[in-house]
Amino acid sequence: MNNSVFYFASTPLNIILACSLAVNNRPAKSKNAVLILIDQTSGEQVNPYFLAIKKWRESPFKNVVILSYKHKAIWQKLIKRRASLKRLKRLVAQYQPVEIYTGNDRRIEFQYAHHLMQQSNKQSCSSYYDDGLFSYIPRNASWTEKLISKPANYLFYGRWRETPESAGHSKKISNVYAAYPELICPQLKNKQCFKLPQNINHPPMQNLADILLAHLMADKQLNKLRDALHQSKNVFILPHQSNYQSVKNYRAKLMAIINKDNTSSLVKYHPRDAQYDGLDLASHNKVRLLEAAVPFEFYLPYLNTPCIRGDVSAALLTTKWLRPDLKVIAVTTRADSSGHRKTESNTESNTESNTEDKTNSSSSNQQLLALFKRLGIEVSDW
Repeated sequence: MNNSVFYFASTPLNIILACSLAVNNRPAKSKNAVLILIDQTSGEQVNPYFLAIKKWRESPFKNVVILSYKHKAIWQKLIKRRASLKRLKRLVAQYQPVEIYTGNDRRIEFQYAHHLMQQSNKQSCSSYYDDGLFSYIPRNASWTEKLISKPANYLFYGRWRETPESAGHSKKISNVYAAYPELICPQLKNKQCFKLPQNINHPPMQNLADILLAHLMADKQLNKLRDALHQSKNVFILPHQSNYQSVKNYRAKLMAIINKDNTSSLVKYHPRDAQYDGLDLASHNKVRLLEAAVPFEFYLPYLNTPCIRGDVSAALLTTKWLRPDLKVIAVTTRADSSGHRKTESNTESNTESNTEDKTNSSSSNQQLLALFKRLGIEVSDW
């Protein structure tokens, strides 16, 4: 199949954006689109994203493939990686892509596909699509990456293997699709930049969200959830419990905001929290809990005109650029303002991404707050 386009995606946010771009590209490009899911935690029989896209009536994809999975043991990861790259070589030969989109050009699967594509078509190109925070505040490589990982990868795989410090920075990327092209970091501005499509609340993407949520709850519950999301005026995205446990009277402060309004509020805990309802919020008649395991991005198509409040994290950044019509407020503490508390640098949905994409910069909170203000995200304290 000639003139195909590959879309690589690993995290839920990647998957949403790959679908959004493919839907947007479909009228202009008469090419076969193939979605390649990498670093997944479950197989084709149970993976909700794979199953949902397969059932999606408006799907722009000719095929959906789960190429690779998460593995804890290094030896197991290396063995499975070799098998994944062999399969990827067959996919490239089968579909002969002329264009590749990726949310993380640091991934070896993308780099190998680009290398193979370039071998057969020098006119082909690859594009990076916005993965959130690191497009605006790039990560810094550790000394072990620079002195050990980089030369080791080069020797083991060859000249095609790059280890860019942050997403989008590799030489393989020609184009950048960003929510805010004018605000991306200087390293990305050197490439050709485009604005991401804003179609998250358009019918095709809403239908995809319907199918995804239907995999996780009964139809009756789904209808009630749709109504709650549409009617609610307040939505709270909570940080990981290790962050709010350090804030004095956190629950009381949260309840004070909830009790100000006569309408009910929706609360979403962090997916990695050990407890289901650590703050005992569900006992309050004005509170409804959203399923923590569902990435917040998949709730966004249903929201009407609520106020979204959350901790200082890139989850709010993602919310603002996927739904710029919503009011978004970052609630800070003194620790946030001083930059001493660790920032949750990835969106809360990116818990499936590699630990290599985490940052511990002490200045990240300050940079993030400055970015929030430029984007029109209100910043307030308790």
